[in-house]
Amino acid sequence: MLVATSAQFVHLLANSEAVSANAGNIEPAHLWMGVLKLVDPCLKRNLDLLGLPEEAQGEVLDCAKKIRHYLEINVREAATRRHALRQDLRGGDDISPPAVSIAFLHRSQAAKDIYSEAERIAAEQGTASLSARHLAEALVNAGMLRN
Repeated sequence: MLVATSAQFVHLLANSEAVSANAGNIEPAHLWMGVLKLVDPCLKRNLDLLGLPEEAQGEVLDCAKKIRHYLEINVREAATRRHALRQDLRGGDDISPPAVSIAFLHRSQAAKDIYSEAERIAAEQGTASLSARHLAEALVNAGMLRN
């Protein structure tokens, strides 16, 4: 299955969070961080800095909007959840930003299972590519949505 730019972006964000937390692999919680970062209002500026083509930016921004609607979450709530999760992942440290790293970590088996579930969801919905929206739905199905 093809992987949409939004899902690739979530994976890169998850990798960055995993490296910052000194994790050995990308875990579902890191994917969840990537999804929560995708709905951040600074996303557009970050996409501009990365130099993504307009079409790719459009797919990512549209997907972020769909995720906010699906999760019924506003920007402030997403940020609060993201900061709490980052503290959990880093043992209480939420001060430093995620590392900019050239290290690429492998997905844990649990993260691979999330991707498999996301692929199943995408296929069930008749879409040709796996998007961040499918990853968000798979994470919710796995119980990652925390209050």
